[in-house]
Amino acid sequence: MKKITKLFLAFLLVSFTYQVSAQQDPKYTQYLNNMNVINPAYAGARGNTTITVDFHSQWVGNIGGPETQTFTFNKPVGKRMGIGFSAVHDAIHVQEETYLFADFSYAIPVTDNATLNFGIKAGGSFLNIDLQRITTSEQDPLFTENVNQFNPNVGVGLYYYTNKFFLGVSAPNLLATKHYESTGLLYTAAQEDIHFFVTGGVQMPLGDNVTFKPSFMARAVKGAPMSLDLTANFLLYKKFELGVNYRLDESFSGLTTFRLSDWMRIGYSYDAINNRLTTISRGTHEVMMIFDVNSNKEDDRRRLPEFF
Repeated sequence: MKKITKLFLAFLLVSFTYQVSAQQDPKYTQYLNNMNVINPAYAGARGNTTITVDFHSQWVGNIGGPETQTFTFNKPVGKRMGIGFSAVHDAIHVQEETYLFADFSYAIPVTDNATLNFGIKAGGSFLNIDLQRITTSEQDPLFTENVNQFNPNVGVGLYYYTNKFFLGVSAPNLLATKHYESTGLLYTAAQEDIHFFVTGGVQMPLGDNVTFKPSFMARAVKGAPMSLDLTANFLLYKKFELGVNYRLDESFSGLTTFRLSDWMRIGYSYDAINNRLTTISRGTHEVMMIFDVNSNKEDDRRRLPEFF
């Protein structure tokens, strides 16, 4: 167990000290409900089959702004394993990219109240760019025709949790892949480097019907400023959740989630931009639906806190 603890702390240290990265993956204000995408160790941790559908429209009012649609699925298998699947379609201007990944996790009880999940993910992304419709770099011969390519990738993650606390560390794309990035209508060749994520959160009961749920997500990728989300949620009567989010030097957000039944939740968030895009963007909308299909009666691992 000491070796496991040392490994977890070493991975956490590397994640915080690694130089921060350029080409960045889609960002979610509702990151707590999209953990499959960034951490394969999350698969099966909820103890039931969970399906999430997320629609993300960024920089509203800006033609060609990012649009992201996400579908995730995960479930426990037996007493220690979990499996998952994620599909993300991301479009900006004339660039479209579809990510498809399968996840596998294995759970190890640390104490009677704590579990450590190890996870791996494998898959890749399909990139499509219609370069003939945009202004391109004259120095690069790659930009004389459309781009269609597949980039395979793998990822790893750790997820430690009790019934009141969780901490995750992950790198969902270990392989650097060739990419393209835009500045206005100009596209240039780029490289997508390793992304590191650290997430955490706690549940703090404030009474019989109110629970305070602070959480955070930090991510680093070489060549770009570190992205840090700080979120404060309040869960009321185990039905309604209301909160705010601050993304460092980027946006302020309001978010809410409502449980319609034992098996269905819906959520919404709105990001107000507080950087140079303020004058051309009316913010970002995110709508999501979560389906908790069934529970695994044979799974005796410690489950994640409710609503994580």
